[in-house]
Amino acid sequence: MGVCYAAHSGIVSARAPFRLSRRPRRRTHMLAGFALGHHMKISEVFPMKFVHVLMVLFAFSFSAEAQRLPANLGPAEYYRPPQLTLMVGFIKDPQHQSFTVAEWAKDIGGKFDAVQIAERCKRADVAQIIWYDKWIDGLVFHRTKTTGYHTERDFLAELAPECRKRGIKLVIYFNTYYDDNPEFAAWACVDQRGKPISFSRQWPANLLSMYSPFREKALEQIHELFVDYNVDGLWLDVPSYTSLSYDRWTREAFRKQVGEDMDEASPSERDRFRVKSAINWNREVAAYVRKLKPAATVTTNGAIDPIAGGPMWAAGMGESLDYFSTELHTIDLQQKFAPIMGETNKPFEAGTLISDDWFTPLNSGPLKTSKSIDQMHVELASLLTAGMNAYLAVAVGHDGTLDEGTMRLLDYSGEWLRARRLWLEAAEDVTDVAVLLGTADSKELLWPGGTSDYNDELAKFETNLRANGYLPHRLINCAGSRKFDGLAPTVRTVIVPDRAQLTASDAEMLDAFVRRGGKVLAMGRGMGLAGTEESPRSAPMFGLHTAGYLSPGGAEAFVLKWNKSNLGLPGPLLAVSATSAETLLWGSVRSAGEMPVFTRNRVGTGAAYALTATESALAENPELLHYLWTETIGEPLWKVEVNPRRYLVRIRRQRRRYVMHVIDSLTTKEGPMTRYRPLYTRITINSERIPFQKATVEPDNRHLQVSTDGIWKTIEIYPDPELTIALE
Repeated sequence: MGVCYAAHSGIVSARAPFRLSRRPRRRTHMLAGFALGHHMKISEVFPMKFVHVLMVLFAFSFSAEAQRLPANLGPAEYYRPPQLTLMVGFIKDPQHQSFTVAEWAKDIGGKFDAVQIAERCKRADVAQIIWYDKWIDGLVFHRTKTTGYHTERDFLAELAPECRKRGIKLVIYFNTYYDDNPEFAAWACVDQRGKPISFSRQWPANLLSMYSPFREKALEQIHELFVDYNVDGLWLDVPSYTSLSYDRWTREAFRKQVGEDMDEASPSERDRFRVKSAINWNREVAAYVRKLKPAATVTTNGAIDPIAGGPMWAAGMGESLDYFSTELHTIDLQQKFAPIMGETNKPFEAGTLISDDWFTPLNSGPLKTSKSIDQMHVELASLLTAGMNAYLAVAVGHDGTLDEGTMRLLDYSGEWLRARRLWLEAAEDVTDVAVLLGTADSKELLWPGGTSDYNDELAKFETNLRANGYLPHRLINCAGSRKFDGLAPTVRTVIVPDRAQLTASDAEMLDAFVRRGGKVLAMGRGMGLAGTEESPRSAPMFGLHTAGYLSPGGAEAFVLKWNKSNLGLPGPLLAVSATSAETLLWGSVRSAGEMPVFTRNRVGTGAAYALTATESALAENPELLHYLWTETIGEPLWKVEVNPRRYLVRIRRQRRRYVMHVIDSLTTKEGPMTRYRPLYTRITINSERIPFQKATVEPDNRHLQVSTDGIWKTIEIYPDPELTIALE
């Protein structure tokens, strides 16, 4: 419980991935892949029966570069997706201050049953239990020797052996530097008036100095967990620090690291110190844990993402972790961000709270849930079909009991995954659109070129791509979390966003891709195929000359000549003139008149498109985006023919088949009772790119009737609220 990610703000081709290589590839392989990937008419070259055989064979001959996760995940191999986790324990509500933590902890958990919890998890095929051992209030739930601030009952001593008996990993939730234990108050970070810096006004727990003697105390507590209780991993919450404190330990550490006092340093220097402090601590903990128990795992709660959390944070934190974790408590957040998180090269779990509260009220029985089976179904599908793991958070009643209705959701989750595991395991993303962001520079606090909300801007247009029947995938190199070696053989179009950070080899790769029949769409400064320079330029492939932004701030709005009307859009807009490009859409700026906004330039057998505005300028115009995608990508992979706005569609590749997931929206109200009601819909699938002969609803093994009209194959389905369909 802590930092939410959102707060940080069928395809046929044998063409080898585009990458720079000194070794030439076989010409026959390249010819076949090029033809299939770019729809060349090859009936004059090969008999059509032979072409069909090629299509079927090549549809599944993808390079290993398409594999997201490595063959060996080390200590986290047990957590290869899809997996379920239960997060469970006691937390006092810090906003209820009419009684102390000590009063709340007295006689807590009288009916606590470790056997029941472990057995219930075993029944649901839960891979691991995350046990709250120390929240920000500092109360420890085992008999620690490091402080007297612990519960009378040793809950961990009861739970650990029961997990081991059943082969369930036991991971400890451990909040490091927010610790309101009164015995440690002298080590708090303080403001200039000497008052402790707290987590928040609502949750007033002290932030303790990472550089005080508390650092050794925290390591003692970790040692105790692994040596005395033989736990299997550590889940570090709130992995952050302050950028300005007046405690003597932090100020001395800053002076040693930076060479000046905190008060005299720049905001950037203080921010770097803040981030590096957290990174170094997590690295130290990870190394210490592996020394104590080499098979143990370490993760932390936060956005290990160079766009959302910044390159320095993502690279520094990501390298020392075995898997990643964040909180996505709503279906909207899950469907928006899970596909992005599912692209990392380590397992990524997302948490959802299924109890009605995180906190255990004083003298209470079990906490109930208002979440329905349908909601649980959609949340599981939203996360697990994106290649993620899911942890379900449950609060224990003060008497130690668990609500049966809440635990039935855990049972259901296990049953749901067990029934569908065969169609989820070893599934990989199908990618026809690459969003090329380039390489993260670990020296940068924020992703260059703008503000910290860029992740949300990107996610909006990626969501729109998916809604229009395309499957985008971000390409980022970032130490510890993401790596790409080239373009997957299934990519039709590469989008280079406004704030891309490309290398010279990236630009060469794109040039080769376009000349051999691919398409590139650059947005804003992306047309420079480099970094976000102060004076934006245009790469030769776009056939444009640019004069940079029209105004210093670049915020001047413009009017787009669109669909026989004038559409007002926000800036910035790059001033360009065509040298060889064809202008497809014109815009008008009050201070400079008309100029190209959307252009196309023929390069080799491909095309280079340029949008002189940023992706955010078009984010709220779905019709304009639909036109843009159709022009720059081509026909979609699928079309939802009936009530298209209701359904989320995902298509993944698995062994010798494709698997399609269709998820309905529970917020849609239908019928005379104005409530959620499932409906029939039809989905038309582009069989030229997703080749299949039969469609089967799984795990029911129910065959669907498939009708064919040219390249389009249509199935009628009834998602209630989700369907898994094998396309073979």
